[in-house]
Amino acid sequence: ALARFEPWTYRLPRDVPAGWTSWYAYRDRITERDVQRVADVMAERLAPWGYRWLQLDDGYQRLPIGVVDHWLTPNDKFPSGMGALARYITTRGLLPGIWTNVSFQDSAWSAANPQLFVRAADGRPAKGNWIGWVMDANRPATYDALISPVYRGFREMGYQYFKVDALRHLRYEGFNSNAEYFASRGVTREGEMRGLMARLRETIGRDRFILACWG
Repeated sequence: ALARFEPWTYRLPRDVPAGWTSWYAYRDRITERDVQRVADVMAERLAPWGYRWLQLDDGYQRLPIGVVDHWLTPNDKFPSGMGALARYITTRGLLPGIWTNVSFQDSAWSAANPQLFVRAADGRPAKGNWIGWVMDANRPATYDALISPVYRGFREMGYQYFKVDALRHLRYEGFNSNAEYFASRGVTREGEMRGLMARLRETIGRDRFILACWG
């Protein structure tokens, strides 16, 4: 990608994010109360040293992941909802962050809406080990139905930091493993991936931080 490396066209961020992520402490066992306790400790003991970001990493979403409401309306471990959690973190003087994932694991939904997914050689929605049913993520109909509402919703709730996970799996298991699908449409896999990231940036906004995990 060196041909696209043009550092003279942008400025480096002056305020590099520093904070805490829940994954290594709690994995997917994290609860709403755990996040609140961490926010209290961070506000008292870590914020004076520059730790401003608190990022919830997995464990809040309902399963199977992929459907918009399963992201925005959390499981029973987060009874107050995701908006209330962002507000709690903010009231402690911190900046809330959220983990998301571009995999799609709802087999019934993908079977009912095959037009939104990459097609395998047999014409059915393609599937990968880590990515699940492969979203045709840069197709406008797919982006508008499954991706944009998630990030727009979290932005409206007040989240400032967006970790977008499994991008590597989307590219390699999803796009590269189904190269014929993209060739038949006359589009490049690189172009589709870059198109997705451009759409994400537009939806999230340039005033919010994106961590392209496995990107």
